[in-house]
Amino acid sequence: MITDAAPQLTLDSGFNQSDLLHLGESLRGLSGKSVQFVEAPTVPYPPNLNWVEFAQPQDRKLFRAIAHDAKLPNTAPKATTGQPPSVLASSASPSQVKVEVLNGSGATAKASQIGSGLASRGFHVTKTGNAPDNRVRTVVEYGAASQRPKANAVAGQIPGARVKQVASLASGPVVVIVGSRDNSLKPKPKPSPGHKVAGLSAKYGGITGTANCRSDTGAFAGPLSP
Repeated sequence: MITDAAPQLTLDSGFNQSDLLHLGESLRGLSGKSVQFVEAPTVPYPPNLNWVEFAQPQDRKLFRAIAHDAKLPNTAPKATTGQPPSVLASSASPSQVKVEVLNGSGATAKASQIGSGLASRGFHVTKTGNAPDNRVRTVVEYGAASQRPKANAVAGQIPGARVKQVASLASGPVVVIVGSRDNSLKPKPKPSPGHKVAGLSAKYGGITGTANCRSDTGAFAGPLSP
């Protein structure tokens, strides 16, 4: 039974089947009422929206409570818009996103560079300019909670960028403040090369456009042949 269970678990290095057996024995006699299953809250990971990362400060509080054998906090996300968390955590299509790009990196022309790159990917860049102060990390700011998918879409194009809600932005465009560290876009995926079909007749001995198909008895043999 231990050998069946072990492959289904992700174990720390050095944790073997014998350790798993001892762990199982220590839980002998434990009733189902004494067990609580908790899912750690997660949010989309901006550099790759197919991944997730721990949500803070909920997870910090959760793990602290576990470590100190205290009552577990409520980790359920707060409903702010009436939309399910899965909707808020999704990513919008670039064509739906209006974005301002501000240069906070200290380098020259970074806003126009990032803005042009976003525009080439289908985003509507409404403005480029300079931020009032320099930043290290690139931040994608949004106002209303319903704009989170739009911010996710932009952050997904900039490795290392983080997403931040700023109430004062209301429902205006998403704002990118380019930092000195995260100030480049992900490489565009290369289009798959097309397959060339020229020369198939010469290579495989096929029928050319000038061949008389009716005379090719090998290809048209059978009871319904012309």
